[in-house]
Amino acid sequence: MTCRGEQGVYLVVFDSTRNALSNSNPQFAPPWTIKRSQVDEDGALVWASVRVHYGDRDGVAFFGRQKKWVRYFYGNGSVVEDTCRN
Repeated sequence: MTCRGEQGVYLVVFDSTRNALSNSNPQFAPPWTIKRSQVDEDGALVWASVRVHYGDRDGVAFFGRQKKWVRYFYGNGSVVEDTCRN
């Protein structure tokens, strides 16, 4: 899916067969590590983390039939949500 964030447009892809997530958001260098994923009739919900210079950053991506989004969680308790589309 294609998402729009503070740094512009980026791609997020989830391969449920390999249980792998790729995210080209320039704020976070790969690789992303899957913590948990759930695929059902509503879509795919993926919780993953990526290493940043001072620790790990968590992100949750939802690949729904109608709604698509990515949420990034920060150590200060804030959450940033980017909307996405196919």
